[in-house]
Amino acid sequence: NKEKRRNFWISRELDEQITQRLAKNEQVIIFLNRRGYSFFVQCKACSFIFECNSCSVSLTLHANGKLSCHYCEFSQQLPEGCPECTKKEFIKKGIGTQQVVSILERLFPQSRVARADMDTTVKRKLWQQTLADFQSGDIDILVGTQTITKGYHFPRVTLVGILWADLNLHFPVYNAPETTLQQLIQVAGRAGRESLNSSVVVQAMQEHPIFEFLNEIDYMKFYNQEIQARDMLKYPPCGRFCEIELMHNDKSTIERESTRVAA
Repeated sequence: NKEKRRNFWISRELDEQITQRLAKNEQVIIFLNRRGYSFFVQCKACSFIFECNSCSVSLTLHANGKLSCHYCEFSQQLPEGCPECTKKEFIKKGIGTQQVVSILERLFPQSRVARADMDTTVKRKLWQQTLADFQSGDIDILVGTQTITKGYHFPRVTLVGILWADLNLHFPVYNAPETTLQQLIQVAGRAGRESLNSSVVVQAMQEHPIFEFLNEIDYMKFYNQEIQARDMLKYPPCGRFCEIELMHNDKSTIERESTRVAA
């Protein structure tokens, strides 16, 4: 129930699990599925997402308030209210790792929280120090993106919380379910391989079939389901995409030539 949470982005179950792990001096990883912000628009009340009726991908929000499909010509103006529940509160920009760190510091003031994503790993020394502090137990909760899925071994981590696990599912690309599932399986593997009481808490705005396949056992079932959808829409590997990129210093030349190539 969203109403009874201490914070919108942290479910009650995850909140309780973090509290329990910290009490036992165990460590927690909180994973956010990307560094930046969402491209799509989602209703905060009922989780409805604007999608293209023809291409089965989410519509991308552009600066002029237009929602456009990246595969076909379809576009529409963003309405004032949600078509499903008529509420007027949309998530347009999502949440970033820095915001998650601030939320956790507020909810768990006694804990030491650090961030590990590309913004910090670019500064290699800072990343190495963060890693060393987490390994030695000087950090209780590590918040990160893809960086923390890359095979690191953290024996004292007994809880992995995945926020907005369905976020990348709504990216306007045909293979979003495949790449999202691969990433979630990888991050779930960070939860204490040496502890029998380890947990992974997966939070999503919407139900989706891929959450049935997180156990790594039924991957072929996922493949069989996914390949049917790809075949129906002639997406790879059942069809091929070709991208033609034109470059020129003069804008009018590019417009003229690209129209000719498209024709």
